[in-house]
Amino acid sequence: TPRTPGSVVKILTAVSVLQAIGPSTRIVTTAHYDPATSTIVLVGAGDPSLSSMSAEGSSLAVLADGVLAAADGPGAGASVQLAYDTSLFSGPVLGIGWSADYPATGVAAPVSPLVVDDARIPGGEARQPDPALAAANVFADLLTQRGLSVGAPQPGRVGAARQIAATRSVPLSALVQRMLTDSNND
Repeated sequence: TPRTPGSVVKILTAVSVLQAIGPSTRIVTTAHYDPATSTIVLVGAGDPSLSSMSAEGSSLAVLADGVLAAADGPGAGASVQLAYDTSLFSGPVLGIGWSADYPATGVAAPVSPLVVDDARIPGGEARQPDPALAAANVFADLLTQRGLSVGAPQPGRVGAARQIAATRSVPLSALVQRMLTDSNND
C-alpha cells in the first residue's frame, strides 16, 4: 500500500529550508497600523513557535507591547479594529493524505502562517480549527489588557498600514532542531 513517508519528508524539508534560507534566519511576525481606519493588522509569517506569552523567541505579548510603545501607533485607550493577514500561504489547510480528524486528535494543526501556542486548544491536545483566528483572538485579548478597545478580529490585508512592531523567532536552526527532535508534524 503506497504511503507518504512522513518523517523522511521532515528530514528533506529540514535540509531544504536550511540550505534555501540559512540556519540563522529568524521568522518575523509583524503588526501594522493604519491611522486612517484605526486598524491594526497582525501579519503571519509562518512562525511555528509563536507564543502567547513573553518567551525566548517570538511572542504575541512582546508584539502587543511593541504596538503600544510605537510612536506612530494607537495611543493607550484608543479604539481599534483588528485584522489578521494570512496571505503568505495558499492552498489546502490539510496536507495531502492527512486525515480530516488530525486537528481534533492533536496530530497536526491546519496549515496557516499565523499560529500561536502550537494551535493547541487550552487544556488538551486538540488543535484549533482556525489557527489564525485563534491567534488573532489572543492578540486582541493582549491588546485589550494593555488598554486598547479592540473590535472582533477579521481577516484582512496590510494595505496602507505601516509596520509598527515586530517579534522574531529563534534562529531557523533551532526551529528545525525542534521539528526533528519532537517529530513535529506542523
